[in-house]
Amino acid sequence: DRIEGSEYDAAMVENLKRLFARDFRADAPAGADQRLQDGNDRDRSMYLNLQRLMSRLPAPRKVIVWAATTHVAKNLATVSGSEGVVSFGSYVHREFGDRAFALGFSAYSGSYAMTGQPLRQLSAAPGDSLDGRAIAEAKSYLSLSELRKMGAIPGRALGAGFKTARWDEVVDGMVVFQQERAPEFVRR
Repeated sequence: DRIEGSEYDAAMVENLKRLFARDFRADAPAGADQRLQDGNDRDRSMYLNLQRLMSRLPAPRKVIVWAATTHVAKNLATVSGSEGVVSFGSYVHREFGDRAFALGFSAYSGSYAMTGQPLRQLSAAPGDSLDGRAIAEAKSYLSLSELRKMGAIPGRALGAGFKTARWDEVVDGMVVFQQERAPEFVRR
């Protein structure tokens, strides 16, 4: 609270306070889903950071935010297992409406890894999944209208496992890679 400095320093301090508030909760209600609350707080913090950054840009402005599909999703309310999740993208779409575009990413097969964890393989997507249908039709991009036509269908855009969703309600377009490749971590 006593750090003084530039506007940038103040923004970093506010962001750090939000991080500490998530990591050191003293007021968590009994029985509350801590993981859900932490995730929602993280996405809200991402949105507050975007607002601050955008306020510093001259109008008119166009901003591209690159993040995981689970964060940029415009609505996760109808996705099984994501009940109660309030994504960064939902705030963006609430503020900007049709002027915002959420682009999702998924993969038919490949591998992935998280920091400090071993490489994991993705099974090939079933033919009746979003990913399987896209690859079978030789499409690497699915538009909003194509997603809408598919209806509720399993896809793995929100993680390594498959979740059934109306993907047109989650994103505005989807890129489906034939093969995902895990990052190579370089130690320096």
